[in-house]
Amino acid sequence: MNRESVKRALGERVLRPWWALRRRMEAARKALRRAALRNRDFTVLSNNCFGGFVYQRYGLPYRTPTAGLFFMPEDYLRLLRDPRRYLAAPLAFIDPAASRHAAALRAVDPGYGRYPVARLLDVEVFFMHYADEREARAKWTRRAARINWDNLLVKFCDQNGATEAQLRAFDALPYAHKVCFTARAYPGLACGVVLRRDAGEPCVRAETEELYFTRDYPLTRRLNAMRRRVK
Repeated sequence: MNRESVKRALGERVLRPWWALRRRMEAARKALRRAALRNRDFTVLSNNCFGGFVYQRYGLPYRTPTAGLFFMPEDYLRLLRDPRRYLAAPLAFIDPAASRHAAALRAVDPGYGRYPVARLLDVEVFFMHYADEREARAKWTRRAARINWDNLLVKFCDQNGATEAQLRAFDALPYAHKVCFTARAYPGLACGVVLRRDAGEPCVRAETEELYFTRDYPLTRRLNAMRRRVK
């Protein structure tokens, strides 16, 4: 065993208890969040990975297929105008180069083309955090079957070039519980929530949506309020 291998092995041995402690602490935090959550059978529809972040935060099984993936704004709005039709449609995987958004995504994402891309009718789905089509199809199908249509939280944000007109189109959709995260205020955007950590940024960042959004959006309180409305 060379010196680098010895250093790596010793480092892992030293860090192993710390990693175990972190896992226990995170499990305890999730348990505390679940204890405060009275509404646990909700579905989050999201334009990006935020859907998965919510279930991870509470340690709950995913009740949404919109996790670990993203939609471009125009496609997401199209899906939300007829969600049952689109989410019942079969996934048709395509060559990423054939996507109508390929040029725009290549310009901002060096990894574009390495993850699966599919169509639901005329809506494209980018499975950014999936290894292959088989995994994407299996998880999408399993999670789509768990959707609770009577207990929906619908989320949008200003990522991927979303225009003000698209944000306002989302605001006008007839969903009782919806939220749109933005990096700046839009007067009259009733469902808009500015994530102050990203003030001055072109759009909200994935890191903020994953780790810091509850500083500006009381998720547990909003989910519990949905439960009262459902009853």
